[in-house]
This record gives sequence, structure tokens and C-alpha cells, in this order.
Amino acid sequence: FGYQNYGGSVEGYLVLPMNTTFHTECTQEPLDLNPYIHWLKDWTGDSSKVFYIFLVDRGSCYFVDKVENTQALSAIATIVLDNLVESLFNMWSPENWDDDIVIPSVLLGFLFFKKKERF
Repeated sequence: FGYQNYGGSVEGYLVLPMNTTFHTECTQEPLDLNPYIHWLKDWTGDSSKVFYIFLVDRGSCYFVDKVENTQALSAIATIVLDNLVESLFNMWSPENWDDDIVIPSVLLGFLFFKKKERF
């Protein structure tokens, strides 16, 4: 699911939400992006040209739900880090899921989750 432009790319600012509930759980709570917007406006001079790529933990959430939540916050892409040590598995979605994701997304394994702790 998501944007299928093979060979394409996206460019934006990587956002690691400080709200740990949003970051690790399956919530659709509004996330205050103002600190990021103000900082990026100072950095770029124009907040209307700011594009966000979210880096979030999978936590207790379905992958598709996590991507939908970040898309609702105007993310142009989402990187989900798996907080569990798991072998490869097929991605699936809940039966009541609507295929409305249009942004590219990827699930990275536990090794990347552990490396994130260095940030």
C-alpha cells in the first residue's frame, strides 16, 4: 500500500515525536507539530515548504494504523521501527481497514529500533 513510484524518492525532515504515547502506542491523539514548524521555519525561512517523514515505533499498533495516524498529520512518508525481535512475516491489515494510505512507508527490524536509542 502507499505510493508505488518505484525508483522515486522523497525528501523531508525526519521527525521523531517526543510524545511517547503517540510514538509507541496506537493513538490518533493530535500531535503538536508547532515546535517542529517554528524550528524548521527558522531553519528554512518558510514553513509552508516543510515536509515531514515520521520515525515511530510499532509498539502495540498495527503497522497500517501507525501509517494512517502519521498520514493524518501530513507526513509525506513513515518509517516504522519494529520493537520486537521477529522473523520475516507477511504484512496484513485488519478486516475493517480502508485502503486510504497514499504515502510510502516501510517497516524496519529490531536492529534499527535498537540503533535509534543512540539518538
